[in-house]
Amino acid sequence: MKTNSSLDAKLSDICIGTSAAPTYLPPYYFKNKADNGIDKEFNLIDGGIFANNPVSYIYIYIYKPNDYTKIFLVSLGTGFQKPNEEYDARKAAHWGALNWISPSMEFALDGSQDLVDYHLASVFHSQLGHNYHRNYLRIQTDQLAGRMAQMDCALEDNLKNLENLAQSMLKHNVTRLNLDTFKLQSILGGPTNAEALTR
Repeated sequence: MKTNSSLDAKLSDICIGTSAAPTYLPPYYFKNKADNGIDKEFNLIDGGIFANNPVSYIYIYIYKPNDYTKIFLVSLGTGFQKPNEEYDARKAAHWGALNWISPSMEFALDGSQDLVDYHLASVFHSQLGHNYHRNYLRIQTDQLAGRMAQMDCALEDNLKNLENLAQSMLKHNVTRLNLDTFKLQSILGGPTNAEALTR
């Protein structure tokens, strides 16, 4: 950052720190020198613990009232797996603490990123109408399955599968969040994700 050199960390340190998911990777420690010669210490874990969809913080940083046509915001999701079944409150009422661990993590992580998308889609839609995707583009998939949904599976064939999925997503039409149903819908006749990114 221009205003505080101690926060101007190397990209490699930022990437290692923000991907240090608890139970998967150890917390990350490093020092960064400031112009005044005093080291700034960092003790970091996965950024998703605090902001699973950090685009809202970017939006706050760049926001200028009544100037939405000059904002071009791209939000790239890391994908998620569709639940195997719908949750039933009558069954969940009898769950113990262990039964709640996995659903709670799913609700907290997926819910927080979806809420950010809903908020930004609502704001941009209110200002720009149905074509708001020209200024706020969210690319996300729910097609992760099996090993592709595992955060710690770095096998070569799995990485290739993830790459192939990403390439296929570029060919899909841009999606827009339906503000009534909370579901993503492809824009018929709209651009592909690749075309939208190029534009």
